[in-house]
Amino acid sequence: MCTELTGVMLNDEGVLGTIHIGIGTSSNLGGSTKAKTHFDVIIQRPTVFLDETPLLEDGALLI
Repeated sequence: MCTELTGVMLNDEGVLGTIHIGIGTSSNLGGSTKAKTHFDVIIQRPTVFLDETPLLEDGALLI
């Protein structure tokens, strides 16, 4: 289990208490979206709601 950011995207995408969002091409990963580029974002200690139900609060899983 990854617990600290290292600066290596493939490791950092799975760090506990973060979320990872990828936007752009996915065809190189087996997806069907083809774009000129791909961007990844990692958010530390996110708070995430789904239909007003909190799923994560400050990076802690609530469900």
